[in-house]
Amino acid sequence: SVSVCDVKKNRRFWGEVKCNQVGRARRTQKKVGNMGKKSGAAQRMRRPEGPSIGGDGGGSSSVSRPKMFSVSMLAAILALVLVLDLNVVLVSCKHHRHHSANSEEFKFDPTNSFISLVLPHDTYPGYSIQKFTANFTSPNSPFSSISSYSSKPLNYRLLETDYSKYFTVLDDGMVMTTSDLSPLVNRPVKLVVLEETPNSTATHQLQLYIMNRKDMLHFPSALGENVGELSENKPAGTRVRELPILQANSARGAKTVIYTIASGNAGHEFALEDSSTGEIKDTVRIEDTRKHGVFLVSNKPLDRESKDLYTLVLEASDPKKINKAQVKLQVKILDVNDNHPTFTKPDYRFTVNGVKSTNNYGNETISYERFTSVGKVEAKDADGDKVAYRLLNPSNTVVIVPQTGELLLAGEPDTPELFIDVEAHDIRTPNLKSVKPARVLVEFVAPDPIPVVVQHLNHEYQHSHRRDKRRVTRAVRPTKRIEFTEADGDSEGRNVFQLEKETDKETFKIRDENPWVTVETNGAVRVKKKWDYEELGPEKTIDFWVIITNQGPGNNKDNGNNGQLKYTDNQRVIIHVKDVNDEPPYFINRPLPMQAVVQLNAPPNTPVFTLQARDPDTDHNIHYFIVRDRTGGRFEVDERSGVVRTRGTDLFQLDMEYVLYVKAEDQNGKVDDRRFQSTPEERLSIVGGKRAPQFYMPSYEAEIPENQK
Repeated sequence: SVSVCDVKKNRRFWGEVKCNQVGRARRTQKKVGNMGKKSGAAQRMRRPEGPSIGGDGGGSSSVSRPKMFSVSMLAAILALVLVLDLNVVLVSCKHHRHHSANSEEFKFDPTNSFISLVLPHDTYPGYSIQKFTANFTSPNSPFSSISSYSSKPLNYRLLETDYSKYFTVLDDGMVMTTSDLSPLVNRPVKLVVLEETPNSTATHQLQLYIMNRKDMLHFPSALGENVGELSENKPAGTRVRELPILQANSARGAKTVIYTIASGNAGHEFALEDSSTGEIKDTVRIEDTRKHGVFLVSNKPLDRESKDLYTLVLEASDPKKINKAQVKLQVKILDVNDNHPTFTKPDYRFTVNGVKSTNNYGNETISYERFTSVGKVEAKDADGDKVAYRLLNPSNTVVIVPQTGELLLAGEPDTPELFIDVEAHDIRTPNLKSVKPARVLVEFVAPDPIPVVVQHLNHEYQHSHRRDKRRVTRAVRPTKRIEFTEADGDSEGRNVFQLEKETDKETFKIRDENPWVTVETNGAVRVKKKWDYEELGPEKTIDFWVIITNQGPGNNKDNGNNGQLKYTDNQRVIIHVKDVNDEPPYFINRPLPMQAVVQLNAPPNTPVFTLQARDPDTDHNIHYFIVRDRTGGRFEVDERSGVVRTRGTDLFQLDMEYVLYVKAEDQNGKVDDRRFQSTPEERLSIVGGKRAPQFYMPSYEAEIPENQK
């Protein structure tokens, strides 16, 4: 028993223990034999020489008793030694079988169906590794057919293995560490969590691999902050700009690293370029990890209009796929002017109503008011560029506003119909034109006839008659002008006002799509997009046309005096928007933080800098203030003009920096009873004497079209 305990404690090889036990048994047997021999000799020495009672037979019997006793004792000792030796052999074989079973190497395979995790060796005790939860919905779950709450999992238990003492599982299924994992470095660990219920059990397997943190791969932490840039339509193999060479390594230095794009590359838009060989592949193997890595390159031409931002996950791993590191990379696709503007409609048709007037001689004439809005064409650019318009064939009758596409009447028409072609082009250098111009038909029609009252005679009742007001179709109703403030349109879907109906049968519809308002069939004008005074055109109006339709019952006698004709009218609506002070001011001084110099002997009231702020609101009232003074009162700011002047008669020190924190307030834009809209605090640095040369802007950007000479 002592030998067995020693073996378990010291982890000795059982072969050695067995040999030691057999050696001890043989030495014990030899010692007992010697003792027997000595005992026999002693007995022989004590045997009397004279004849015994009973003759020779009696003497022979007395001599044989010690011999028989010695033989019996020897046999008992030998049997005991053999039993002990057999027990030792059995225990040895049993432990050897157990040791062999546990010594079968468990291979960490991250590709199997188990949950596979890699932990650093310095993971602290109490670290939560994985939480297991029962799945009651999956058809393959052992609990999928259980409906009662009492049959659901009650507890979790971690089955005993060689490494289970380093871990534990809580009642909620959370597997945690309980001690230092350093003894398990570079060893695969397999844990089995038993999930028990009154009616059934289930097992969860978790495989872990403990690595020394210095051997674990990692990418530079700053790499994830970079955003790569790639111009659209670039050929395959173009490197992504703003991304350096991609390298993953460990503190001790990895021998071989395999790079691949783990996610975000479903369409195979990107690939990896080996920095040592220049080969482009989906998976790159790097042997010299200190000097070489991979570059992210395009795998095919990309279109920004289809997708302008890609988020990729780059993975680095060792050949066994155990040691892994990942980094998230963002690639922004830059726009290239490769899309022509396209008109929303290929053909447009507009109607212009004339004005009837009578001269001094009683003659009626029809004239058309100059600069009347004829209509508006619209083209869109898939690149998001602004679009300008022009007439292919200049006309003396109609002109177009290049920025908006609105057609205006410039002179009296010579014909009742006019065809014009409009071309759109984006504002780029060089620009792209619309592939096909828009065809516009302008019709000039006479004004509406005056509504008349027709008297209908009923031939069945010749002594009685009635009057039926019949309305004749007309084209345009008087323009409706209305005024609102910017705040009236601050909520999308808000009912701003109601268009007037002449009859209950009339329905309304906006003629052309308007970004600011919509018109419902009942004549309600609602806010489509929050009104912004600064985004409106120079007229600061919302101008749109409404189509009014009457689907009345017609000339049906059963309707009596309510019989009406079907008609369609048009009405122009102009909303004049007044500005609301809702925009804060902002500084236009550059660079920021602001910088200035002051002469060392500058007298009091010497201007050294001028603060300049702008406010998009029309009724702004800007004032300038010093928020924090770090100069000891050496400067002051004129509240109205923003001029920064010197104070006091003391000389300024050479190369000394005087710092002021300033802001601008719009005192017509109140935030609450005590505060006004203001700029953020800005830093003004004033240096005594001279300041080193500096760039005016913190960064500069320019675009150069490709293929330029």
